[in-house]
Amino acid sequence: MVFLNVVLPVFLIIALGYGIRRINFVDKIFLDKISHMAYFVAVPSLLIWKIGTSSFDLNFNPRLILTCYLTIIVCMVGAYGVARLLRLPPREVGSFTQGCFWGNMTYIGLPILLAAYGEEGLQRGSVLIGFMSPMINILAVLALTWPLKGAMDCKSIIDLRNALVTNPVILSCMVGLLLSYFRIPLPTFTVNVLHFLSDLALPLALIAMGGNLSFEKIKKDYKATAFACVIKLFLVVLLGWFLFTEAGVKGLDFKVGIIILSCPTAFSSYLLSSKLGADKSVMSSDIMVSTLLSMATLSFWLWRLQ
Repeated sequence: MVFLNVVLPVFLIIALGYGIRRINFVDKIFLDKISHMAYFVAVPSLLIWKIGTSSFDLNFNPRLILTCYLTIIVCMVGAYGVARLLRLPPREVGSFTQGCFWGNMTYIGLPILLAAYGEEGLQRGSVLIGFMSPMINILAVLALTWPLKGAMDCKSIIDLRNALVTNPVILSCMVGLLLSYFRIPLPTFTVNVLHFLSDLALPLALIAMGGNLSFEKIKKDYKATAFACVIKLFLVVLLGWFLFTEAGVKGLDFKVGIIILSCPTAFSSYLLSSKLGADKSVMSSDIMVSTLLSMATLSFWLWRLQ
């Protein structure tokens, strides 16, 4: 029932996006516009509304946040080691490493949390993403530049700064966290506008995501992709489960953390890989395969969390 009631509806909307693009019901330009609308307007509205109107004391769990940080850092170091053992070229090392820890928390995680745990799950997930997004972007730039240059040069630092200060997800999370922490009430008309835009966020994001899926992007060398998917969809979650248990994270916070960690590789990772000169084929293959496999793995983790 978890698959039918929680996971399947999310992936049917993704399939709808894929289908309407394949039959040319919409063209790529239209999908790009939808994607931009979701990324720059609808999703930020959702995050500002859900985080900004939430109780900071209720939704802020430092143990959950710190254990998520630790999980991601350990995963990054471990993935880098696996990439070296696989003898991947330097341009592929960064893409492989990034694909093992950067999950699609917003486009996949939030819809799953909403379907599984309702508004409270969506709210807590939004707050957690608010704290995780800046750190993941920093680690992603580091993972992509280190194998190529051995350190972060001036260009990499500028790219990192731009990745942080121009990212609408990060900015909206920061605004929401400030509103929540200082308990700043939003005017009723602002709340209503954010509410209406928020209703567009997840459907638009999922349709745009489906429309951009392409089986042609799957790399013919499956070894690296297979290892990346095992790490991202299983080992990261198992490590998080262990650390949450040891840190005393319980209840809904535990469930939210596990779902966020179990998300497939993020689409944003492809854009950053392309910008920083890493291997795009490895990245696109990881995204495609992990997204398809996550139908099964998300269902499994949701079942285990019952």
